Amino acid sequence: MSLLLVLLGAWPAWAQPTSRPLALVTTYADGRVTESLVPPTGFRAWTPMFPRVPDWRDPEGALPVTALNIVAKPDGDVLRVAVSVLRGKVREVLEPVAETVVGIGERVPVDALRRVGVMPVTLSATLYAVPALHVPRARSRVVDLDVESVEPVVDSKPGYLVTVRNRSGTALVTLAYSTFVGARVGVSGQQGDPSATPVAEPGGTFTFRVPVSGSLETGRGFATSEPVDEVMIAGAIWADGRLDGDTARVAPLLALHRGRLSALGRVLSILRSSSSAGDPLAALDQIRAEVAALPIASDAMAVATVTRLVPDMSPLTAGEVAPAVSVGSQSVRARLLEDIDRLRPQLTRVQARQWLEEALPACEASMSRLQALFPAR
Repeated sequence: MSLLLVLLGAWPAWAQPTSRPLALVTTYADGRVTESLVPPTGFRAWTPMFPRVPDWRDPEGALPVTALNIVAKPDGDVLRVAVSVLRGKVREVLEPVAETVVGIGERVPVDALRRVGVMPVTLSATLYAVPALHVPRARSRVVDLDVESVEPVVDSKPGYLVTVRNRSGTALVTLAYSTFVGARVGVSGQQGDPSATPVAEPGGTFTFRVPVSGSLETGRGFATSEPVDEVMIAGAIWADGRLDGDTARVAPLLALHRGRLSALGRVLSILRSSSSAGDPLAALDQIRAEVAALPIASDAMAVATVTRLVPDMSPLTAGEVAPAVSVGSQSVRARLLEDIDRLRPQLTRVQARQWLEEALPACEASMSRLQALFPAR
């Protein structure tokens, strides 16, 4: 059941695309040309600048055309494009004009625009221009994590694929990284799994994506005015609870794990008390009600645990611990409720019983991994 994904699933992974993204090229009757990236979510833009049919008069009672509206979505190696016009002073009326499919190298005229007093535009598709990125130097403040490679990403926005190798005898759970432009920090982030599932076993590798800050979209791609000079692995959390590198950098991450651990402890109590219920659908409803009633305030004991494990935090970092504990706890609660609400309307009693049977061991496995991060010391 999907509870396993909700409670044990990783943060969204990034995979290098197999091809470059597409751009929509629009050529107007006056010779003006625009080129726009069409991301997976689609592209939409309107413009009040377009040539009109000479001496055109709108039908009586029709609002004047004040903008040309174009919507595009990628579909494999082609773009599906819808062309419409907006009418009225505040563009309050949308009037569809044409829909078409545009492939790379094709030129598709939209002659139907003449019917609304607009000179035709010609649409074409092209591969989006991506800038060449230099390879920055890399280093690691974590003794047992080596940076094996930093590769430029061929994507709609510039970035790098960073691969690290775990040289220790313990699995890697979470790492923190930073990029530098000169001596200034560009981007800081973290990689790992909410349930403490290892991202790199002993001797194994882990590849993740690092974005580039300061990138600006241009007519032919993204220009980066401040290229990355260095990628640094700042800190790490190991599966046995050991912290390495800049421990202050991983303190908020440790706090997130501690918040999840607190929430899972409460969720397990609820699941165990409902495991023997006669009606599985009623039991699922009871579980939802009790999970929804769980406290959302930060756990003082959890905050104290993180503070004890990372005693060298700055006042600024220390102030992030309590909110991070709360966020970690709320994430377990919120995602479990979301899962139940999504499944409940379609579940049969047999499916609800299966959910209950899988939920308990899934939570126990996640709980065990999280507990290992906080050994008695």
